[in-house]
Amino acid sequence: MLILPRVPLRCNLLRQAHISNPGRTPFHLLHTSSGRRPYNILFFGSDEFSIICLENNVSLVANPGSLISHLEVVTPPDNPRNKVPQGSERYCNPVPLKQYAETHRLPVHAAPRKTLKGWEPQTASSDDKFDLAVVVSFGYFLPRTVISSFKSGAFNVHPSLLPQYRGAAPLQHTILNGDTETGVSIIELDDKRFDVGRILKQTHVSVPPNIFLKDLHDQLGEIGANDMLDVIRNLEAARMEARTQSDQHATHAPKISKEMALVDWNNTGESIYRLHRAIGYKLPLFTTFRKKRMQILEMDDPSAASLPNNLISGAAPGTTAFSENLSTMYVKCVDTWLACKKLKVEGKRELSIKDFEKGYQLKNLKKPEILGSA
Repeated sequence: MLILPRVPLRCNLLRQAHISNPGRTPFHLLHTSSGRRPYNILFFGSDEFSIICLENNVSLVANPGSLISHLEVVTPPDNPRNKVPQGSERYCNPVPLKQYAETHRLPVHAAPRKTLKGWEPQTASSDDKFDLAVVVSFGYFLPRTVISSFKSGAFNVHPSLLPQYRGAAPLQHTILNGDTETGVSIIELDDKRFDVGRILKQTHVSVPPNIFLKDLHDQLGEIGANDMLDVIRNLEAARMEARTQSDQHATHAPKISKEMALVDWNNTGESIYRLHRAIGYKLPLFTTFRKKRMQILEMDDPSAASLPNNLISGAAPGTTAFSENLSTMYVKCVDTWLACKKLKVEGKRELSIKDFEKGYQLKNLKKPEILGSA
C-alpha cells in the first residue's frame, strides 16, 4: 500500500509556545523537580502510536536525576488468529509494542485475553511497587481495583481534543470529517467509562490539507510523547489545574469496520479521497470489477488533478476511462472523476494501470467498464 511520503511538519504543527520541537524533549523536562523521587511506571499499550510515546521513556530509565527509575510494559496477548509464516512453520504475529519492549529489554506482561477484571499488576522486578500507570492505545478498560493500585494514579494519552472524538478511531474520523484542527489530550483514567477523565494537558495543532493517516499518526504520537513526559514531571500541578470534560460537547469516533472500505461511486470525489487518506493505509479501499473485489491502492487528489478532454459527459458513477499513455484510470464519481494509479484485483498481484488495461483489454471496449456494478 503506497501513501504520500511523510512531510516534515513537526514544527509547523505545534501551537503551544513552550514546545518548539516535538521530536526532541527539552532537557529540563527529562528530570524530576527537586525532592520528588523518580517514578516506577507500568506502561499499557499495543500499537505503533504507543511505541512512539514509549520511546521517550526508554532513554530516561535509571539515568541519574531522571523522571523514571523503572519501567515495565503490559500488552494484550498475541492473537493466535493473526499468524504469519516463518520457514515451514506459522507463528503468532506479536503485538508491536511487545516486540519493541523485548528488543529494548523491558520486562513485558501479557494481559488476560478479554478483560482486566480480577487482574492485579505484579510487583515491579525492581522489588518496588509501581507508582504510576500510563495508558496509550491499550484497548482494555482499567477497572477501579487496577487504577487504585497505583498510588500516583493512572493517565491516558489520546490523539484528539477531548471531549471531541471519544473512542477507538479519533485520527481516522479527524480526516474523514475534514477537520482543520486536532490535538492530543492527556487525561486521568475514569473507573467507569473510556475517554471521559479530567484533562491534565491538551495541545492544539492544525491539520494540514490532504494529510494521510500515517503522517497525522506520527506527528501526534511525537506530541503525545512530549506532553506525557511534561505531565509526569508536573503531575501534582497538572492535577490541581485539571478540568472536567463536557459530556454535552462530546462526539464519538467508533472503530473503523472493514465494510467502510467499500467505495460508493455515488459519493463525491472529495469524500472518497478523504476515505482513502483516512483508512487506506491499513484498509485499502475496494470496489467490484467483473464480480471480483478490486482494491484501489493509489489515487490522486481530485481538487488538484488535471482531467483529460476525452471523458464522457454525463457518465454514470463507476464508469471508467483511461489516459492516452495508460498511466491513469479515471473513475466517475457523482461530481467529478477520480484518478487511480495502482490496483489489485482479487487473486492477482498488484498492478499498474497499464498492466491492468493490457490484461483485460479495457481501453477500446464499445461500452466502458463500470465499477461497482453487479
